[in-house]
Amino acid sequence: MPAAHDHDHPAPRDERLAGHPRAARRRQARRGVDRRSSIVDGRIAALGAALPREPGVPVEDGGDALLLPGFVEGHTHLDKTNWGLRWYRNEVGPKLIDRIENERRWRTESGHDAGACATPSATTKTFFGLE
Repeated sequence: MPAAHDHDHPAPRDERLAGHPRAARRRQARRGVDRRSSIVDGRIAALGAALPREPGVPVEDGGDALLLPGFVEGHTHLDKTNWGLRWYRNEVGPKLIDRIENERRWRTESGHDAGACATPSATTKTFFGLE
């Protein structure tokens, strides 16, 4: 949601934002625009100069700081999936190389390829260069 601009009526520096345990403000110096945000439980809850005010809510002036959402580690290992197959447990020796060699052997014997499509559509045939 883009922040609202109020060029004519900048908010006082001790402004409080309603309903939020923490609030942060950033003033864009070259335009004089307030960038208000509310932070609830460590997350960005709202942005905008028109956020409601409430006395007693702590306010921090962010100065020239950049407010970013927290980083989320959201990667996956799709190559380790067994799409449509029964559950496979890789229980072999205690070393990592034991697991790697066992998985390579299983993939070779089963012909499993997580990157391929079992019944490719016209779209996937074109995408994977299968025509």
